[in-house]
Amino acid sequence: MSKFKNFILKNSLIAATAVIMVICAFCIAVFSGFLHEGGKVKSILVNVFVVTVLLFLVSDTIKFLVLSMDAAWWPRTQASYNIDKNATIHTRTHYLKMRINTLRSQLVATEKHCNEPLNLMYQINARDLWLYGKYFLLLMCLVLVSWDELLYYNTKQMYKLYMNNQTRSLGVVSVRHLHGLFAFLESALVAPFEPDLAKTGQRKWLYGDHTTKLGVIRLRQLRRKENYHIGWGEVKFSDLDFMPSWELPYQRMLYTDKYWKIYEPWLPIYPTHSTTTKMLFGFDHYGYTQSFPELHGYVTMLARSYNNSMKVIDYIKNMNWLTWNTSAVFIDFTLYNVDANIFTICTVLIEQTPFGDIISSLNIFSVKLQFLDQLGILGIIVVTLYLIVLIQFGKSVVVTLWYEPSKLRSMWSKLDLIILVLNLIVIVMVIIREIIVSSLLAKVESSINDYFVHAKHQRDAKGLNYINFLQFLRVEYAPIVRFFQKLPFCKRGYKRRNRTVTENINFDMEKSKRWNEKKRYQAFSLKDNSKTETIKGDEKTKQQEYIGRIERLYTVAALMQTQISLLDHLLFREETVNLDESDNESDSETENV
Repeated sequence: MSKFKNFILKNSLIAATAVIMVICAFCIAVFSGFLHEGGKVKSILVNVFVVTVLLFLVSDTIKFLVLSMDAAWWPRTQASYNIDKNATIHTRTHYLKMRINTLRSQLVATEKHCNEPLNLMYQINARDLWLYGKYFLLLMCLVLVSWDELLYYNTKQMYKLYMNNQTRSLGVVSVRHLHGLFAFLESALVAPFEPDLAKTGQRKWLYGDHTTKLGVIRLRQLRRKENYHIGWGEVKFSDLDFMPSWELPYQRMLYTDKYWKIYEPWLPIYPTHSTTTKMLFGFDHYGYTQSFPELHGYVTMLARSYNNSMKVIDYIKNMNWLTWNTSAVFIDFTLYNVDANIFTICTVLIEQTPFGDIISSLNIFSVKLQFLDQLGILGIIVVTLYLIVLIQFGKSVVVTLWYEPSKLRSMWSKLDLIILVLNLIVIVMVIIREIIVSSLLAKVESSINDYFVHAKHQRDAKGLNYINFLQFLRVEYAPIVRFFQKLPFCKRGYKRRNRTVTENINFDMEKSKRWNEKKRYQAFSLKDNSKTETIKGDEKTKQQEYIGRIERLYTVAALMQTQISLLDHLLFREETVNLDESDNESDSETENV
């Protein structure tokens, strides 16, 4: 207690500042009149902690770096030595008390304790033991507090629900052949989301109104290449473009984009993915006999309503979408539990072996989008302590390797460095995930709440079409631009590129077709969240370009009409004036005569 009292007396300014900050924070929290939700309070606390950590890790680092550079480049003169007039005068009594404490220490630390290298090694071991003990203890606590029992029970119940047969729906185990898949789709994934209220008492879902389906159900099948010998190698899957009923050769119709629901199930999805998507989602699903890539196959989407979904199912069933050449069928859909804020990602795999057998499996993954939703007050405290200990651990590793680089050869030092790097990667990934999820939820909330306001604003607003600086210069100095365009080396000419006119036209049409196909399949791309905004932006740009072309067309028409009027005036009206002038001259001559 005396040590704490002495510390307070020596650091009275720091103590007063801390007390004032605590009192102000308490008064603001209690008497401000704001009542935040639990999740909002967690977010505020996390933000305060993050700002504080960044203040000490980043700001102080920059501050001391600037101070060290200033001291190194512009060294200050050494201050003169001043005698402290208020220094404590030690007496014989102080000396004797200090001597007593020294002798008491000698009773414990005998001569055999004076091995300095051994004592130093023991000191380092004790420090490391304390540091690693705290770290792994808090890591275990972090794993325990981040574990959500609701996710476990939700996964377990959903697996039982879709795997086994129920009173009003079939399970995955009932699929014994490929065409049995359609009965499972109707009874388990389509009909339960439009239940009869009079019979079931449910409005949204057959098994409870707390869960709803997000989006639509996706069917994706992978087909083995025809006339391909498998042997001992891996199976190669088909990526050819087919006509309906898997007919070849493929011919693109003029109305393919308009009736894309008809032609979509027969076109591969791999060419539509971006490079980033192929890098991030280029993994495989492991089946019973082989593995199946995620980004390959042929996809069809069901609809939101029961009737439209059954139309799609009847269409692909009548057109033999599933055949003997089908290797596997994936059924992907997502459920959302409103009460528990849990997303359930379900993947059903129906695998057809080379022997004709059907092997079915079900993968259920439950998740909460925001990490803070899985943590309570105790969880936030554990995370805070874990980050503090992680900073201490990182400081210890960096300082040790900075002053003793030779220790990097040690396997334990390498292990410490790997642990530190993995922690940093996890923290960065969690932060990025939280940012992305927060932006997604904000967009969804804005789209739901402000839908009608935005639609009315978009309907009534007058679009402003801006030009950039180069377009301004193009119009402002149009005579100069036209002068340069008339020069021989600036004229645009036709380039054959070693092709005929017909081949060039076919090449441009094929390029345009590939681009349209890629744009058409953007709905299936797994790229970032800005895809919808990009599509909307492209539509708006196309509309502005269309309006600009119409304006240019009217301007060209007016220009041609003006040119025709000018030619009419120059060619015909000047002759009429000349004739009138000659008649007047002849009349005047006649009068003179």
